[in-house]
Amino acid sequence: MTPDWIAADWGTSNLRVWALDAGGIVAEAASDRGMGSLTPADYEPALLELIGDWLPSGRVTPVLACGMVGARQGWREAAYRPVPCTPVAADALTPVPTTDPRLRISVAPGLCQASPADVMRGEET
Repeated sequence: MTPDWIAADWGTSNLRVWALDAGGIVAEAASDRGMGSLTPADYEPALLELIGDWLPSGRVTPVLACGMVGARQGWREAAYRPVPCTPVAADALTPVPTTDPRLRISVAPGLCQASPADVMRGEET
């Protein structure tokens, strides 16, 4: 299996990942390694525990992450985007530096509205 890309929903208490190709989901995995139990140095190893076998050598696999991974206390802060807004474009994603050359990780920002005040970050986005 060689996925085209990987989706990650990284919440406070859980990490869920899906490997996708042109036909859809080809693999999925989950762990209890949520943002609430990690230090900044723990994120990449926690992700690789789940997806390491999905990553071919010599090729960079994009990973699009959403959820609390993009919170201020997460792996890399992805600032909220005010609504209304267009769907997330490549230039709105926050890149995350990694040490594994097989990864290119981007975090999708959450959304916020001023009135009534509300935010959402995660699989909803």
